[in-house]
Amino acid sequence: MIEKQIKDVIYENRKKKQLTQEQLADQLNVSNKTISKWERGLGYPDILILPTLAKVLDISVNELLSTDDLKPESIEQYDYKIMTKYKLNIIFAFFILIFSPVLYIISAFVFQSYELSIISIFIGVIVVLFSLITVILHSIQMYDFIRNKYTNEKYIRIFKNYLGLFSMILFVLSLFLTLLIENKIFSITVATLIYLLFLAAILIICLKLRVKIFKTMGLILFILSSILFISGIITMSILGIIPYILFYVGSQILNYIVLFISNDVKK
Repeated sequence: MIEKQIKDVIYENRKKKQLTQEQLADQLNVSNKTISKWERGLGYPDILILPTLAKVLDISVNELLSTDDLKPESIEQYDYKIMTKYKLNIIFAFFILIFSPVLYIISAFVFQSYELSIISIFIGVIVVLFSLITVILHSIQMYDFIRNKYTNEKYIRIFKNYLGLFSMILFVLSLFLTLLIENKIFSITVATLIYLLFLAAILIICLKLRVKIFKTMGLILFILSSILFISGIITMSILGIIPYILFYVGSQILNYIVLFISNDVKK
């Protein structure tokens, strides 16, 4: 005997009640896309919404819970699959983001041509923008998914880990841009704009999550990193690149301390 899946139960009973996806979504306070995902088997309702869903569809909660894909093992497999997808996409985007400067340096060294360097810069900017968009979209989706699955404390801890990863990338990006300024490939204005663009991407992630502490942490990271980058450029222009690297390493440690000193964070 083939057991029904929750997507079939929702679809069939919605049709029996002569409800559109939009009408069902309004009664459940969710979006049309959410209903569409449920009925296509691309997601499942949260356990807290099942009583309301059962009431609207005029069926029992047991009928929903008895579906094959709401069994604990099925849910666990689904969660693992979703989290793996998010992680792989984010890791891939970070990999491209980190190694694109290296590829640029190698290509400029091999071809030793200013025109080709300009092309490399253009391609590099496109790659970086693609990586940033990928990271932003999948990070927001993953954080929202985690928030529905885990406690607030674990959610914040996971987010802090990712924010720490962003900070490390900012450090690498700062050094790379500094080298480009030092070799007169980028002007200070262009390098600063690229740096602020990356910071803005991080800020968007924090603001989109609609959690007060993340907005605060994002703003702190944005302000501190901007000040450190500009101060570092001034230091480099006066004292040279070695003092700048030492300055930035020390400043980055201070940045981490400010961002992650508190573990007792509440919504």
